[in-house]
Amino acid sequence: MRDEPLQRRDFFRTAALLGGAAAACGAAAAVALRRRVAAGLGVDGDYSYELDHPENIIYSVCLQCHTACP
Repeated sequence: MRDEPLQRRDFFRTAALLGGAAAACGAAAAVALRRRVAAGLGVDGDYSYELDHPENIIYSVCLQCHTACP
C-alpha cells in the first residue's frame, strides 16, 4: 500500500478502468446471448416459441389502458 492519500486523478483512472471492464464483460455476455437466440437456441437450450410464427401475429393498436381486453 501507498502511504500517501489517494489522489483524485488516481481515483478517476481506477473508476474508468473498472467501469470499462464491467461494460466489456456485459457486452460480451449480450453478444453471446444474441448469437444463441439467432441460432435458435434460447437461454436454456432448445428454444421453440410457438407465437413467433407469422400466422400467429395479430396486428392491432394497444393504448396500454387498464381494461385488460383480450
